[in-house]
Amino acid sequence: MGDRADRLSSRRKDRQREEKPEQPAEQEQQEDPQSAKDLYQGTYMYLPEDLRQEFDLVASEMDTQRQRRNGKQVEKIRHFEPLVVSLGLEAIENMDDDELEERLAEFDP
Repeated sequence: MGDRADRLSSRRKDRQREEKPEQPAEQEQQEDPQSAKDLYQGTYMYLPEDLRQEFDLVASEMDTQRQRRNGKQVEKIRHFEPLVVSLGLEAIENMDDDELEERLAEFDP
């Protein structure tokens, strides 16, 4: 994992520790985990239709594969969206100027 991803992960864990009130272990086990909407800040994106369809399809396929493999779900808001953004940021950081311009041109009319 890149340095940026490590820093983001560390900051995320620090924030979770700061925001999470201390609870007795027994009480903590009885409560449901907070929803992703409670934990994360809402961010809205406008995507080209074909990209949005691919996004939804990959999220669904990833969820199905993970459920078959280990019975765990991939929640779109809690897991998939942060993963896509995190990996996207890493990829962008590793692009040179020409690669970046080429990719940005894909979204110009």
